[in-house]
Amino acid sequence: VSEKIYQRIFKLLTERGADIYEINTLRKHLDWVKGGQIPKIFFPAKIISLIVSDVVGDDLSFVASGVTLPDKTTIASALKILKKYHLLKEFRSLNFLATPKEKKFFQNTFNFLILSNKEALETMLKISQGKVKAKIFSAQIVGSPKKVARLFLSKALKNTLLISGGEITVKIKGKGKGGRNQELALEIAKILKPKEEITFLSFASDGLDFYRAAGALVDFSTKLKAQQLKLSFEKYLKNNDSFNFLKQTQDLIFSKPTGINLADFYLIFKGKYNNSTY
Repeated sequence: VSEKIYQRIFKLLTERGADIYEINTLRKHLDWVKGGQIPKIFFPAKIISLIVSDVVGDDLSFVASGVTLPDKTTIASALKILKKYHLLKEFRSLNFLATPKEKKFFQNTFNFLILSNKEALETMLKISQGKVKAKIFSAQIVGSPKKVARLFLSKALKNTLLISGGEITVKIKGKGKGGRNQELALEIAKILKPKEEITFLSFASDGLDFYRAAGALVDFSTKLKAQQLKLSFEKYLKNNDSFNFLKQTQDLIFSKPTGINLADFYLIFKGKYNNSTY
């Protein structure tokens, strides 16, 4: 598969809301080193794999498309995903690769998960101790921005910092600029009420939320600024243009690339807080 076609497939899958499991299933059957191919190539050599997970749920066979683990998917799985996202007709003629299933190829391969989103959340919890009451809500946040926004607001606890992680999916229908963390923050800001006193932070662990910014920090002041600037939440969300909305309200977070990907982080605090404390 040429690099141009490879990039086009995953661009279209991402825009249509495919999750990491679906995207990596395709990768396994289009790339000659993924889906457990490395142990087969180097069999019977001993392989030690140190794994940093950015996959919600930490299924190691999907982290980096399971380079050193047995693959549970098939070519039929890949074709089913293409059909689901109306891409089968365009890409069915590609040379899909079967992944090794024989146990013998993996008998000398040892896989170790050394870091994941869960460990990062636990570190945040330790750092917050003595500063604010905090608890981990979930390390497996998935779904659409609208659905997840409602979930967080329903779970917010008075004077408590809820710490979460995961990776949501966004269906791209507009031509705007932004990323999933920015769109989630914008969905939160859209439905905030003044008496709720909620502050919400959403950001990408690798510092790159698809378009320049790492994420956003919003509260009810975001809504007030939007009103002053006559910005329409519905218009910007419909156009997937969260970056330009949050840029005008000055709620974006910028970061240099961190060099590591542990999926995304979400923090929500309900109540008054002192900026100098956090």
